[in-house]
Amino acid sequence: MDGIETLREIKRRHPLVEVVMLTGHATVETAIEGMKLGAFDYLMKPCDMDVFDFESWRSRFQKAGAGKQNR
Repeated sequence: MDGIETLREIKRRHPLVEVVMLTGHATVETAIEGMKLGAFDYLMKPCDMDVFDFESWRSRFQKAGAGKQNR
């Protein structure tokens, strides 16, 4: 099972769960497909965690969760 298949299954079973995909084998097409299937974000390895803005991500997660609860 690849990442796209895994994303499909997660979203099928738990549609409100936010999924961040991390891959070392991505193409632009795969990233677009992942986002269309509901990935919250799509990151490429290597991902420089020293410059990663966790607070910004946390804020985006909270906003996304609030929007889904109001549906």
